[in-house]
Amino acid sequence: MAASLSSVPALLQQASAVLARNDLARGEALLQQARAEEPENPAVLFFLGHVRRAQGRTQEAAEFYRHVIRIEPGKPAAYHHLAQLLRGTGHADEAVAVLRDAIGIAPGDARTHLELGLAHAAQPDFPRAEECYRKALALQPDLVQAAQALSAAFIAQDRADEVEAVVAGALKQSAAGPRERAGLKLNLSIARVQQQRAAEGLALLDEAQGLMPGLPHADYSRANALQMLGRMEEAERAYRMALSRDPLDLRAHLGLNQLLYRMASPHFLKSYDEAAKLRPAAAALFAEKAKFLFLAGHYDEARAAYIRALDREPANVAWREGLGAVLARLGAFGDAADQYDRILQSGRATVDTCCGYAECLLRAGDPARALHISEEALARDRNDQLGLALWGTALRQLADEREAELNDYERFVRVYDLGAPEGFRDMAGFNAALNASLDPLHTDRREHINQTLRLGTKTLGNLFGTGKDLVERLRARIDEALGDYTAQMKPHQSHPLLRRRANGFAYAGSWSVRLADCGFHTNHVHPKGWISSAYYVDVPDVARDEAAKQGWLKFGEPNFEAGFAEPIRRAVQPLGGRLVLFPSYMWHGTVPFRSQSTRTTIAFDVLPRAT
Repeated sequence: MAASLSSVPALLQQASAVLARNDLARGEALLQQARAEEPENPAVLFFLGHVRRAQGRTQEAAEFYRHVIRIEPGKPAAYHHLAQLLRGTGHADEAVAVLRDAIGIAPGDARTHLELGLAHAAQPDFPRAEECYRKALALQPDLVQAAQALSAAFIAQDRADEVEAVVAGALKQSAAGPRERAGLKLNLSIARVQQQRAAEGLALLDEAQGLMPGLPHADYSRANALQMLGRMEEAERAYRMALSRDPLDLRAHLGLNQLLYRMASPHFLKSYDEAAKLRPAAAALFAEKAKFLFLAGHYDEARAAYIRALDREPANVAWREGLGAVLARLGAFGDAADQYDRILQSGRATVDTCCGYAECLLRAGDPARALHISEEALARDRNDQLGLALWGTALRQLADEREAELNDYERFVRVYDLGAPEGFRDMAGFNAALNASLDPLHTDRREHINQTLRLGTKTLGNLFGTGKDLVERLRARIDEALGDYTAQMKPHQSHPLLRRRANGFAYAGSWSVRLADCGFHTNHVHPKGWISSAYYVDVPDVARDEAAKQGWLKFGEPNFEAGFAEPIRRAVQPLGGRLVLFPSYMWHGTVPFRSQSTRTTIAFDVLPRAT
């Protein structure tokens, strides 16, 4: 009697065609029929992973991919898709581990090196990502996706000037079809926007979308360019177009809601609710909304949103850290500590876990335990600026003399009254021209929700290195001051500021802030810096009052009540042409001021760099 032929190949072919039309329900039905016939068929399980991923059921999708790997451990495709899923849901470290396993099996597979680079980029660790992309290109020079990823890594590291050469070389490859060419032009467009050349960026986006109208992330990038040009309503429409293409595009949700907050729109945060109706199993939607609710001070709603997210993905460390932070703000210190302890016991604690826990303990009045936890943070990353600030706060609560050595406000907060750049008789004339040149860059209507300024605006992108004449003239004077600041650092192998001194430095970010009546900065540190700054372009007259200190820069006061009788340790008067340099880990903020005149500054972060 002849053996019956399997119907699985035909079912797979039908499912593939149906899924290409985005009919998930019919596609799943066909795949489940095939699975009933061949439960361990790797192709069936692989496609079911794709279905679950499209449905937002990420944990189930991951298990399908893991099952395929167990059945066919020598084939890279399932590793790639599992890693994509993991990094897309905030588990980049796990994605890296999966891909390292894949490289152990197939070390010469260029696409695996590319995927590993993408996973490192999601950590984010762009230097390692760059190494992986270069390895992928060495193995397969015409792998255009690796060139595209390399150009994205340059963008992420503020190396926009290096993007054009990579893009130009990749566009010459015969393997660069319309989709690849569109992606490369998209990255060049992003680089142009990063260089403050938003109009050129929009023109490149038109070219990219002409090649591929449905190009992923193009609408998101268009929205970013439009914002820089002050075309906010058009930017909103572009973000919404991105979300209409992919309701789970978390970057588009983030960008849209940051914009809506600055526009004081009644539609703020509604995109998450609309997407959740379409994808109710997508836990990340609730967690991302919770982050905004936390920043807006709606702690009860943020707690509820985090709980909904964790009900769906209880192992997500970042979301549990978020819940712990919310509970601490609500004064539920014991419940918050339980969340942080749960993460520590899992063995998956991060620097952020330890910093959040240390702040919770400082708020609760337990400096001894906070000191221990902040030291755990610094054991993971001894240069973590928030970890250093919290460690110093714990030392201060404990009256430990090491705090004075760490901060030393008189020594480490240095004031430079800069001379007029070439071409100007005095700083007053220069600053007036500089202030006017900054006007077109202050396009927002209010502050960013995730930043420290209140009642003011901040420029988008970096100021330095974008060809703005007056800004570059100022930077030449700032370079001189930074050279003096670092030259006066005495060698000290254990001090967090002094031990990092190198024979050069690099700017890690630069921007302008303009505060209006009653404006101020909340107390904060700069997590991405080593040395931070404030340069005063325009200062209201009320800052002259040395008793009231309106608009002054203050140091030493944490961003929470820490029980200090005199929390401010030093205050610096703002004056036009004055530059203040200080360690990035040092708590600082601004005293609010009352004036119809604005207060405009330029600020930047600096990192050590050997030359």
